[in-house]
Order: sequence, then C-alpha cells, then structure tokens
Amino acid sequence: MDLLRAGSDDGSVWGRSATRVRSARVLAEQALAGRDARALEESVALWEAVLRDPAVPDPLLPLLELVHVETSACLALGDSGALSRAIGRMEDTMARSPAALTRADVQQARLTAYGIRASLTESTAPARSAEDWLTVSGIARVLAESAMDGSSEQGRLVETMGRGLLMHYELALVPGSLSEAVTALRRAVSALTGPRLDAAEACYLLGRALRLRGERDRSPEDLDEAVALLGRAVAEADFNGPSMMPYLSNLGFAHLARYRLVGDLDSLNDTVAALARAVAASTDPVESEHRLQNLVIAL
Repeated sequence: MDLLRAGSDDGSVWGRSATRVRSARVLAEQALAGRDARALEESVALWEAVLRDPAVPDPLLPLLELVHVETSACLALGDSGALSRAIGRMEDTMARSPAALTRADVQQARLTAYGIRASLTESTAPARSAEDWLTVSGIARVLAESAMDGSSEQGRLVETMGRGLLMHYELALVPGSLSEAVTALRRAVSALTGPRLDAAEACYLLGRALRLRGERDRSPEDLDEAVALLGRAVAEADFNGPSMMPYLSNLGFAHLARYRLVGDLDSLNDTVAALARAVAASTDPVESEHRLQNLVIAL
C-alpha cells in the first residue's frame, strides 16, 4: 500500500497535526521524485513531530508513513541509513507497544523493510542478510496464518516465507532451513496453481531448493523434480530478457547436477541448451561472461 497517498489528512485522522501531515507528504514526494536529500530530512522531521503529538488518535499511523518514506528513500536515494532507522523505529515501537504486535499493517511494513535490507546486503554482509531473511520468513509466517485459507494472498505470503528460508540456507548453510523451505514452497506452489494465478516464481524457488537438496543428498528424485519445476517456471513466466536468467541458469544447473549423478547424456544436452539461453538473455557483458564460463564448464 502506498502510504503517501492512502488515507485522509483531515483532522479526524491526524487531529491538530493535519497541516504537518500534508506538508510531510508533499516533501516526501519531492524528495523521492527528485532525489532531494534536504526535502527528505524536512519530511522526516515533520513526521517525527507528528509522532510526538499525543493528540493523534492512532499513533501507529505516523510511524507507518515515516517508515514508508525511509524505506522508499533507501531505494530512491541509496540511503541505507534511512532503512536501518526505519527498522529500528518499528522494533522499538513493538517492544513498547503490545498492540503493534497484532497489527497486520505493522507486520507488512516490517516484511518490506527487512526484505529490502536482506536483498541489499547478500554480498556485502552475508551473515546479517541471512538473519534478515530468517526474520522475513518469520514475519511472512505470521501474516500467512492470519490470511484467508487458500487465498492467493496466503499463497504469496507462504512463498515469501519459503524464499526467506531458502536464502537463509544459501547464506548460512543451516540444513533445517532448506527442509523448511521445501515444505513451505510446496504449499505455495499448490496455493498459487490455478486459473488467473501465477505460480512461476514459487515453482522457480521450489525447483532451486530441490536442486540444492538433490546435490547435497545425491537424490535423483529431488533433481528430477527440480528439473520439472524449473522447466515449468520458465514456461509459465510472464517476462523475458534478463529477468529470465536466474530461471534458465538454475534449470541448466539442475540438468547438470542430474547428469553428474546419473550420467544421463540427455541431461548434459539440456544443460547446454538452458545455459546458452541464459547467456542470450543477458544484456550485461560481465554477466554474459559469467554465464558463458558456466556453459564452458558444462561442456
């Protein structure tokens, strides 16, 4: 939800701080659209003033709007400090206010913020990223439990839970996280399979998890299923170009792992075909070289 545009800025919601709210929103939009750090500072200062106003009927609303601004600033202005401050604000609030623990909007804001930080720090701070991904999985689990059973919303949340567990395994090599990821992602694929639903990403994540488990445990069954799921993800994805690279690469690696385990020549041929498509999909010369090296190794 875009909190900068959601909700009213009248007195019934914001009390005497309504004028500050209007100004804070204008400055935030200016900051994010024009990459204006000064406007961001002024918007944050106004939101902090609203947070301190005891007359605001719902004190969590200004917190959520401020967190949204600081989270967006991380992406638009490259301000990682703003993201850390946003996360700190939410954790401090939850420690002080039991009511915040039960608010779905607060948990959703935490999910977004931790997910962004986990993604941004995978290569620079893998240990921290692993912990953040584990936090993401826990938040998604809580939200999924409160979502309508069998809904696509619940399916997406379970998918996010599985993604977090998978990334925690890849970064921290905790065996239990991989098993939990497979279980969660199986549930996500099932929930997101059907008319007008999109299970491609869940299939990709489950295929990736099964490939890793199949390689680790030398399980041809896991690798067979990984190949099938990754092939389905490639077929059902509603995009092309560079976004297809991880799908195609993981499909190629699954075929290669299967070839190495069972010696099936068809799997080697399929490896070459998938990795060649991954190379063709790349628009980045450095990335293309990396994919080409993978292709040469497979050959």
